[in-house]
Amino acid sequence: MNTEPLKKILGGPTGHFPVEAEIVGYLANSWSVPTLLSVFAAGWAVILGATNLLVERHNPTLRSRDKAAILWFVLNLLYTSVDASAKAFQALEKQDKAAGIDGYTKKQD
Repeated sequence: MNTEPLKKILGGPTGHFPVEAEIVGYLANSWSVPTLLSVFAAGWAVILGATNLLVERHNPTLRSRDKAAILWFVLNLLYTSVDASAKAFQALEKQDKAAGIDGYTKKQD
């Protein structure tokens, strides 16, 4: 697949501006979107499947409605923990900017 037109639109190999910026620690994604989605779905299936297995072993007479509520709780618990982590990283990024650390360095010609 030719990605040159996409690189021109996005502004470089990282897709970030300024184009001449070299982002410290940047690693381009080598997986395709279907692969990423499959890994994501498999991860959720493992987590929710293990939760369902534990619920069924602990209380086999639990109604389906209650099992669904437990799975929904686990799903939201994981989402909120990921969201909290993202907000923590945003706060750290703000601190870096306030300290004059901008997250990228200019390429040396």
